[in-house]
Amino acid sequence: MKTHLLVKTIAIFALMCLFVSAAAAAGGSGTAGDPYGIATPAELQNMQNELDAYYELQNNIDLTGVTWTPVGNETSPFTGSLEGNGYTISDLSMINQVGIDRFGLFDTVESGCYLANFTVSNFEISGDYNDGGALIVGYTNNHLFTSLTDDIIIYNVDALNCYINSEDFDSIGAILGYAYMNQNNIEISYCDIDNCNFYSYGDFGGIVGWFGVGRTPSGLNSSSMYIEYCNVTNSVITARAYAGGIVSYFSGYGSDIL
Repeated sequence: MKTHLLVKTIAIFALMCLFVSAAAAAGGSGTAGDPYGIATPAELQNMQNELDAYYELQNNIDLTGVTWTPVGNETSPFTGSLEGNGYTISDLSMINQVGIDRFGLFDTVESGCYLANFTVSNFEISGDYNDGGALIVGYTNNHLFTSLTDDIIIYNVDALNCYINSEDFDSIGAILGYAYMNQNNIEISYCDIDNCNFYSYGDFGGIVGWFGVGRTPSGLNSSSMYIEYCNVTNSVITARAYAGGIVSYFSGYGSDIL
């Protein structure tokens, strides 16, 4: 009896250690001081479960064979943070994926979103999608809101050896596809695109596809876009409507491209 009890105790202890180790692999509590760790494709996809949390990559992420669902959507956008720590997310493939309106790592982001310090590599995207798309962020649209004040920041996010062939008639960009703002700002800086091939039936910009500003209910507008120190090199951009090495369409009060 004592022997059986000892064996059961050891087994329970080992099982508890296994659960602790599994939890620690991701780690974190999702706060600014203790972000969730991301070490696997599943953990990267799980950002969609807490759209306002803080995340950080713990190693390179290979998405080979993964059916990716872009994080967030227009009614529930991503407003959290992803710190890449210099790692690479590679081999995303979205080919004629049914039920996806916007392509990219993120469908829609909004006020407060912070994406920084990672590279996407060997992404291949093709098909008929709607309402904008990109390698990183497909869409942001806050013209219906009146209380969004935190900027959207995309910093030091690079793309290498990527391909997009979009048959829709909307706005596509390597970093951000479509943005229509009237409150907060968008800041995109130190983002480099290299050795990529892009085609769009509509508009395509090497960094941003389309940026426009609306008006608040008071008739005023305080939105701007700042694109600083970004480069597009060794890449081909083809569009049936508007094409630009940095932006295809750009309209903003006080906005700058540096």
